[in-house]
Amino acid sequence: MARLWDAATGAPLATLTGHGGELTAVAFSPDGARVVTASQDKTAKVWDAATGALRLTLSGHADGVRTAAFRPDGAAVLTAGADGLVRVWDAATGEPLLSLPGAGHAAAYDRTGTRLATATADGPVSVRDAATGAVRVTTRGLPPRAVAVAFSADGSRLVTVGADGRARVWDAVTGTEALALGGHGGVRAAAFSADGSRLLTAGWDGTVLLRDARPLNRPTP
Repeated sequence: MARLWDAATGAPLATLTGHGGELTAVAFSPDGARVVTASQDKTAKVWDAATGALRLTLSGHADGVRTAAFRPDGAAVLTAGADGLVRVWDAATGEPLLSLPGAGHAAAYDRTGTRLATATADGPVSVRDAATGAVRVTTRGLPPRAVAVAFSADGSRLVTVGADGRARVWDAVTGTEALALGGHGGVRAAAFSADGSRLLTAGWDGTVLLRDARPLNRPTP
């Protein structure tokens, strides 16, 4: 299940129940009116954030769904699964808009919603046209089994988290690697600050680090 909480008081507002497996991702719509959840039960679900009522169930993956996020305009939902399938759905009707078999098991929109990044288990990260899925650029080098990917706010860079326990920062236009960051006993999550100058990483050892994310000419040890 997922729970909604009042951010000021910590009071519980709603409980989202209905998945048949572990939840792997949760995200609000840009206007805060809806929530999308992803699960190992091979589905994603869209909920009313005010009432907790289920609006949509998105079915079509052959394995657990690892990524679920709204497009920045709120009109579509992006999912990526352990089956390597990346899909885009109409957020109002649940109708599939785009299907990219073999594209990856992690995916993310940029802030404009015109590009999406996809990460596979054994290949480069691709920056794609969000409407067609056409590849614009791929990273020059293989992030070891990237399990998560995100754009910086200005869309100029990507951060990936790999199964090797490192976060890597990439130029989203050229595909070149700018930074490689370890620590924590293994990185499990990463996010850019709003201005893109810092990177927050969380580790398997229970620690969180705030790092300088300005690009360098070569990866750091």
